[in-house]
Amino acid sequence: MVDIQGEHDNGAQTGRATSISSHSFVQGPISAINVAGNQLTVLGVVVTVVPGTAFGGTNVTSLASLALNDSVEIHGLPDATGSKVTATRIERIPSTNEVRLIGTAQSATTGQFALNGLAVQYTAASLVNLPNGVTNGMTVRVKGNLSGTSTIVASRIRQVSLVPALAEGQRLEVKGVISTFSSATSFSISTLRVTVPSTATVSGTPALGTRVEVKGTIVQGVLVATQVEVENENEPAEAHEFHSVIATIDKSQQTLTLRDGSVVVKWDGSTVFDTATLPRGADDLVAGLKLE
Repeated sequence: MVDIQGEHDNGAQTGRATSISSHSFVQGPISAINVAGNQLTVLGVVVTVVPGTAFGGTNVTSLASLALNDSVEIHGLPDATGSKVTATRIERIPSTNEVRLIGTAQSATTGQFALNGLAVQYTAASLVNLPNGVTNGMTVRVKGNLSGTSTIVASRIRQVSLVPALAEGQRLEVKGVISTFSSATSFSISTLRVTVPSTATVSGTPALGTRVEVKGTIVQGVLVATQVEVENENEPAEAHEFHSVIATIDKSQQTLTLRDGSVVVKWDGSTVFDTATLPRGADDLVAGLKLE
């Protein structure tokens, strides 16, 4: 996932980034794989592969190129709990015990909690945004080492959100999977509530489990849509995306493009890169990374 904050010029359809951070959704060994069913499981996360999923790594061109116990790094669109992800990019990486995972904490006790059926031990971990430790229901990002097949010994835990920070009147564009659905005018993407007034432009038919891109304004914590687009999973993941997947990068010009290249983001010497997720700055940005 890539999180970009900055300034956007509506008329020119360009923007200047003030901060850029990136991270995958899950990294670890494949514990189950179903090529016919287009799914694999990594650290308890069920990953669905769609025709637009991009693949990376030596000789990896499809799900059939992967095998049990391969170490993979996955970017994608999570459900509300983080236990299911629609993959935008899957990359096989060199075998490693280091794992990364985002999810909702359960069965929390002092120094330990459960995440997607795995036990996470964090007595020696560095905690970020967690002054009182981890409690039930928190969404956290865990970095650590796999011990056996069912325990993660965490080295770093950060409290995160599966939806952006919201401010009253904020213009927002978000892409994700509809996780709860009351009607085509009222649904949620992860924990973000969306309402669709009659004045909104709607392309496609929203339904539970469909992938959508919504543009609108935050009103009392709810995204009031001006535009809703139902994504076609048979199209490449890089197409029709904004604040979602990096389409192209020109590092010599310090620019990257979003959507199909129609939106350009430029960085400069004043842009701050998150060193925890992008230790090499712009050198760590690659096409196909998911925007959050």
